[in-house]
Amino acid sequence: MVGSAFFVFGTNLPINTSSTNTGISQSSYLNVQPDGSSSTAWQMPTTTMEEPGYTNGTFTCGLDCTIGDLNTFTGITFGDLFIAKLVYGSLYKTMPDGQIEPWLATNYTLTHVTSNNKTFDIETGKMTNYSYVYTIYLRPYAQWTDWSKANASQTYTFSNKVDYRNSTGVSFTHTYTSYAPTVMKKYYLQSGDVVLSWRLEAALGGWPGVVNVIPNGNLSVKVFVPKPTLLIQSSSLQSYILPYNIWVHHDFTSVKGLFNYTPGMSSGNGYYGWDLGWNTATGSAPGLVGDGPFMVVNGYGMPQGGIVPNQYDKFYVNPHFFAQYANASSGLRQYSPKIYEFYQPYYSSQSSMVAAFTKGQLDLLPVTPSFLSLVKGTPGAYIYIKPSQVFCAVRINENETPLNITTFRQALSYATPYQTIDGTVYDGLLTPSSNTVPPCNVLWYNSSSPQYTYNMQKAKSMISAIPGMANNSGTLTYNGKKVTIQIQIAPGSETPCAAEIANEMSTSFAALGITTVIKEEAYTTMFNNIYETITGKGNFYQMAEYGQGTESGDPADLCALFINDAPAYFSVGCTLGPYTSLNFNGKHLSGQQVTTLLTNLSNELLQSDSYQQAIHISKEIQTLIIEEATLINLGYTTTIDAFQTNQFSNFTTENSNSLFSLYFTLMEVNKAKTTTSVSYKYNMQVQEKLTGALVEKQGDSGSITYTVLNKTTGLPVQGATVGVSVSSIAKGLINTTSNQLTTNSAGQATWKYEVFKNLNLLLQTTSSSGNIINLPDEEVNISATVNPPTKDIHTITTSTYLNIELINTNEKNNLRVTSTYSGKTHLSAGSSGKYMYTVTNSTGTKVKDANITVVMSGIPGSVTSSAFTFNTSTGNSANFTFTIPKTLSNLMTTYGSSGNPMSLYYQEINITAVASVGNQNQTGAGYAYNNVFVINPSLVMSYNLGSTSYTSGQTGKITFTVTENGTAVPGAYVNITSYSLSGVNVGISGYNLTTNSAGVAVFTFTVGDASSGSGSYVTANESIVAKASTSNSSVVPAYSFVNYTVTEKVVKPSSSNYLYEIIAIIAVVIVIVAVAGVYLIRKPKIPKN
Repeated sequence: MVGSAFFVFGTNLPINTSSTNTGISQSSYLNVQPDGSSSTAWQMPTTTMEEPGYTNGTFTCGLDCTIGDLNTFTGITFGDLFIAKLVYGSLYKTMPDGQIEPWLATNYTLTHVTSNNKTFDIETGKMTNYSYVYTIYLRPYAQWTDWSKANASQTYTFSNKVDYRNSTGVSFTHTYTSYAPTVMKKYYLQSGDVVLSWRLEAALGGWPGVVNVIPNGNLSVKVFVPKPTLLIQSSSLQSYILPYNIWVHHDFTSVKGLFNYTPGMSSGNGYYGWDLGWNTATGSAPGLVGDGPFMVVNGYGMPQGGIVPNQYDKFYVNPHFFAQYANASSGLRQYSPKIYEFYQPYYSSQSSMVAAFTKGQLDLLPVTPSFLSLVKGTPGAYIYIKPSQVFCAVRINENETPLNITTFRQALSYATPYQTIDGTVYDGLLTPSSNTVPPCNVLWYNSSSPQYTYNMQKAKSMISAIPGMANNSGTLTYNGKKVTIQIQIAPGSETPCAAEIANEMSTSFAALGITTVIKEEAYTTMFNNIYETITGKGNFYQMAEYGQGTESGDPADLCALFINDAPAYFSVGCTLGPYTSLNFNGKHLSGQQVTTLLTNLSNELLQSDSYQQAIHISKEIQTLIIEEATLINLGYTTTIDAFQTNQFSNFTTENSNSLFSLYFTLMEVNKAKTTTSVSYKYNMQVQEKLTGALVEKQGDSGSITYTVLNKTTGLPVQGATVGVSVSSIAKGLINTTSNQLTTNSAGQATWKYEVFKNLNLLLQTTSSSGNIINLPDEEVNISATVNPPTKDIHTITTSTYLNIELINTNEKNNLRVTSTYSGKTHLSAGSSGKYMYTVTNSTGTKVKDANITVVMSGIPGSVTSSAFTFNTSTGNSANFTFTIPKTLSNLMTTYGSSGNPMSLYYQEINITAVASVGNQNQTGAGYAYNNVFVINPSLVMSYNLGSTSYTSGQTGKITFTVTENGTAVPGAYVNITSYSLSGVNVGISGYNLTTNSAGVAVFTFTVGDASSGSGSYVTANESIVAKASTSNSSVVPAYSFVNYTVTEKVVKPSSSNYLYEIIAIIAVVIVIVAVAGVYLIRKPKIPKN
């Protein structure tokens, strides 16, 4: 490993989305919702410390990189980012198993909008189109850590008027009519917190794909998007939520090019640069207020934590962390911390930190390979090795000559001694790869990208072909000037292996005639040199070596920061450009063309709603970055964690791909009940032998034999378990033996497979325009994780990877299917639709006697049709007619957060037609994809308000009319479900009404007198919410919101001799909203391989 200090660029922490995750779970974790007006901390049973699993204790982890920045927007090191992760939460979170689950949110609904779909974009100051709206509901019991009984009832008003500046400093204002000014609770999680967080984070590339976020009352927000992209799930909804009452005072910046750029403001007071009031001498940071599992501020009467650079970090458990209040069956309560304190003492070197671990002074130690032999003999030590998402990067400044020549940078990549660095610095634990996506991220990794391996002869040949390059007696010159390269590295205390790596590269570059100078800089100084250079402030480095973190799931966010030329990404200072000319795919591209191409690919990746399309784009980007050679990837490191089991147990190692598994460890680790002494048995290694071919076709079969050896003795390991995992899109490779194997006395276990006999049918997809795309092949990644025999559980695990390519043997003979639809696209109960299908071959000729099979999904078992299997024997086409059931009550029902049944407003039906002729193994099938929508019966409620203002003694009425499909609904229930009626007497009909034969119900009220006030009249804003429903649970209810004002005459008691008079100026805002219903999306979890 490169040390604990490494870059993870971006406004969001890396997400731990596994390759199997394709959707957000909407499981509800709420108990009966607590009263939103309470000023007391939610108690269930009371505090974190009274949870059943709480064990107390101080968990100590060694820290060898200093903390330099507490601002989530500008922090760059692991330590900086990890603090933010401990303190702040997000709406959704990727869990250790890779699934995305609700965190600060409870669930969401998704609505498709086709009209009146423009919203104000605060980034541009213009109206912007959207097509979908997420309505996200917040947990009502999440509190900020500066909460107290004294301030619990304090509020603020979140305005519906925005008054900001754009990235060039031009001011603008806008008043939203879609929501009114909303009173928010200052010390509880509210919609205002989410909206402000989006405004600030979007300025730096956060919340990709989101055009606006607005409040929807106190405990929900509306998120407007052009379409539901993959990143909505994996990134946008996992952005940090910051407390409004803290950050609203810093919602500007002095940095030109960022949102709300305000010239003349202090550079250290805006959101991009504010230090949160951090006192580095005492460690206090009053602005570091969050809602996470641990805290620094001394809220709830807890001790004061502290972050003192080069000394320690100290965090205390959040006594009212929201997870403990979730339903016990939800699975969230396991993340209520079991320990009282998390303590990280600082060590100036890895050796001193290792010494502390061997003496029992640390419970967790990140180990570099050179110290593994010392750590593994420590009594009670449990060594856990996992694949890393961190690679050792050498960044190249393309502004410097001759580093601005693509061929020269490629030559340096070939002249880098990868194997030597791996062997001498990393003890053979590096995973070689030139890609910016790690091999352990198997779904997104491009194993076909070109790779740089050590080839000195090729490097010399490439350099000699560059005009102006000459080697004179072992000294390389360019246009007569000696070529000298400076490599900047961080101190050994921060990156222990940096000097060794730089020395090896210097020795190798000398063979090219290059003079290399190694310069040590403070880590923050080196990063600032890179940032200042990238953002055009000068040339402050030539080459710099550091650790680069990546993401384990969808890499779109990180790709944008690396390659997107948009100001929001470029200003962060992470881009790998400026790019230089390149020959790519047989074409010569200028540097600007490369920049444009990468930016376009990045934008496509950010907006993709198709995994297959996104993976393809990601792989193309990886190849382009490798070809540009603006950084040298020395290989992916291996993370080695040493746990001390004498004091604590239940360490989280579930997600081996997670950069931040420590986060979940801190919520699950507990004090050990017994003291154990564990000895380190051996370090295993695994070898694989493929009996089949690396390129297979349908019907082929083969096997992989895994041999597990004791790396120390070289002897076979009997009884080791080999877990095989297969990752692919089309699922064309099938195992014929178990995926869980056990090695025999020779240390061997064999895994057998076969290729799906109809593979060619699987290797098809559709473009965004609906056209069939024939895939020539598919790459299958087969990984094996080896664990030692059960009796030796405290030993090092190991993994191996193998890729097999499956080819489509009939790619050129595929059929095409076109469809013509007759009928409405939005169908009600009992209505019908018809598709006419025409089949053509690859030459465009219509095919007679093609067999067509239709598969429908969306409402299982509910649709009747003429036939689901037919052919084109008549007229070279075939018709498919289907009918929607007359009763939808059982088919259009889902369940809300409380477990009660909810009716869906509409349901989408996917219709897939598959065409084939004769032997499907000889002719590839053709597909047509269509969809229609089934509309559930829904109520519409309108109302008539006689006046918008009333005075004492006046009687008013609100007439509600309920219809369904334009027809009056008698006997409908109209319930006043929420009201705020000051000084109003409700008529005899009360709050529960029933419509008459004309579908009408009348709500009456009379305005009374006030007995107190500052004048002769007082005014009050009245607000009611009416809900219309029927006894038929399948009919979606409707809502109406009515606002008006009353002016009450103040009548003092008779003993009063004074009459106060005042003229009331009444501003009336009537909000009339009729909500017919929304479609609750429940995305299924995808089974793990």
